[in-house]
Amino acid sequence: LRRLILVLIARHSCGPECLDDQTGTLTVADFVTLVVFAVLDDRRLGLWHGGLSSLWQRHREKQGEHRFIIGAYSHTMRLIADGPERLDRFLARNLTNHSRSKLARLIEEGGVLVDGRLEKPSHLLKAGAEVVLEEPEEQAAHDLTPADIPLDVVYEDEWLLVVSKPRGLASHPAASLKESSLVNALLARGSQLSNVAGDYRPGIVHRLDKDTSGLMVVAKTDAVHVALAKQMESKSAERRYFAVVAGLVERDRFTVDAPIARNKANRLLMAVDSNGKRAVTHFKKIAVVPQGVVLGARLETGRTHQIRVHLSAVGLPVLGDRLYAPKKYAEGLLQLHAAYLEFTHPMTGERLCHYVAPDSEFYGFDVTSRTQLQDF
Repeated sequence: LRRLILVLIARHSCGPECLDDQTGTLTVADFVTLVVFAVLDDRRLGLWHGGLSSLWQRHREKQGEHRFIIGAYSHTMRLIADGPERLDRFLARNLTNHSRSKLARLIEEGGVLVDGRLEKPSHLLKAGAEVVLEEPEEQAAHDLTPADIPLDVVYEDEWLLVVSKPRGLASHPAASLKESSLVNALLARGSQLSNVAGDYRPGIVHRLDKDTSGLMVVAKTDAVHVALAKQMESKSAERRYFAVVAGLVERDRFTVDAPIARNKANRLLMAVDSNGKRAVTHFKKIAVVPQGVVLGARLETGRTHQIRVHLSAVGLPVLGDRLYAPKKYAEGLLQLHAAYLEFTHPMTGERLCHYVAPDSEFYGFDVTSRTQLQDF
C-alpha cells in the first residue's frame, strides 16, 4: 500500500496536498481520487489529460496548502544525486549498512523511484535527480566467527589459494544461514583475505551454491581479487563441471544460449527470460550410468544457478536439484561438481590448471576424468 501511494504521489506531484495536515495520513476520499486519476491519466492508454489535470488542480486548491516532505516520512527516504552515477552504486554509497546486491534487488522489485519513474539498477543518474525509496530493513549481522572446519587446500601462495569446497558448506555467511560457511573456515586460518566483495565475503572471488561441491579460488589481496574477477568476466578463466541429469541426451555436444533473469513468480529462483542477461553454457556427453547421464559443462558466462537453469530448460534436470528438477528427480544429493578451474596467476603470469575428482557420492564418479573436461 505504501508503495502504491508513493508511486501515485510521485506521478501527480500532489504530496503536499494528499495528506491530512493533522494526522499525516491519506484520507479515503483522496486515496480513491488518486487511484481514479492515476488510471485515467495513464499516458500509455493514449488519453488526453489536460482537462483532467485542471480538474485535479482545482481539487488540490480546495484541499488547502498542507505541506508534506517525502523524506520526512518514517518509511521512505529522499536522496538527491550529486553527479552522474549508476543508480545501484549511488544507493550503495549512501546506504552503507546495506549491500549493493540487496539494493539492486530493491530497485528491480519496484521499491525505488527516480524522478517519479521506475528504473533499472544500471540506470545512469544525472546531477539533481531525485531518488525516493522505501527505507530498507536493517540486515541481521552476518556471523563472521572463525570456525575450525578442515579445508582441502589444493594450491596456496602469498597472494591466493584454491580450495575444494565440500557439498553442504555455504560459500559465505547470509542472514538466513545458521551454520558456518567457507568464509568462517578461511577466517580461522588467520590468513589475509581481500575485502573487495564486502565485509561478509572476504576473499570470495566467485561462489558455488551450498550443495555444489568443487573448486573455488580465494584472493588474499584486493589487487589479486580484482584481477581474478576481470578474468571471470572476460571469460579468460575456465570453470568446468560434472553433472548427472535425467532424460535422453541425443547429441554428444550441445550449447544452451538462453538469457537468465530472476523468476517473476519466485524471486528466490532464476529462469530463462528473454529480458534477462545473456547466459551461455557448453555441454558434453560423457557417460550413461544407471541413475542418468553424466555431462561435462563449461561456463561461458556466470549467472546465478546457470547450469541448473539451462539444463532444466532443455528438459535435462540435474538429479537432486530441489529448486529446478521435477519432484521425482529432486531427491538425494545434488549431482553437480565443479571439477576443473583454470586461470592466469595475477602476480606471476603462470597459467594454473586445477582438477578435483567428484567424491564417491557422485553418480558415475568412476567414469569421470580430468581429460574429459580439458578436451572441450
